[in-house]
Amino acid sequence: MKYLSLCCLLLLFTACKQSKKKENSTTVKLLASSQLIVPHQQIGRFEINSDVVRTVKRLGQPDRGDAAMGKAMMTWKDVKGSALTIFTTRQMGVEPVSRLKIIRTQSPYFKTKTQLGVGSSLAALQAEFTLDKVRTFTVQNTSYQLYLGKGIGFEIAADSTCYGVVVMAEDSYPQQSYLPLYPTFKPAP
Repeated sequence: MKYLSLCCLLLLFTACKQSKKKENSTTVKLLASSQLIVPHQQIGRFEINSDVVRTVKRLGQPDRGDAAMGKAMMTWKDVKGSALTIFTTRQMGVEPVSRLKIIRTQSPYFKTKTQLGVGSSLAALQAEFTLDKVRTFTVQNTSYQLYLGKGIGFEIAADSTCYGVVVMAEDSYPQQSYLPLYPTFKPAP
């Protein structure tokens, strides 16, 4: 009887351990998926410094856009009203392609490796990133604060939750883009 009990416990322990392994591999898989936000690098499959032609092929024609002097701003909206906006530049006379320099999303689908993104609290974001409040902007009569860290920024609503996430190249900043990412930018109080 002792032998049978020991075998049952061993089987139970092995099953629990296998369940944990499966759980951990699922988490890793999620973090390695097309949902990942990485400062200075990407939002999902949209990568900083990649050729904009790939993005347009993937998403189709943008819902809104503006271009001037080798720079372009394009926005796509999904059925839920979330927007994906990219700012691109091209080195005129040097390189024939436009490259993504700033990527902005309002979708809760995308997350950092620690599961932060749209909907996260400002406190959680500040616990993970060193952020400075740099600007305020208004969208449909609602005011937001832009907090920037190294290669990443967060748009924060009045209730201290994240409204949007911005990832940028090392030499690009949302408040300095030639075409305005935020038309109503004002210095932060």
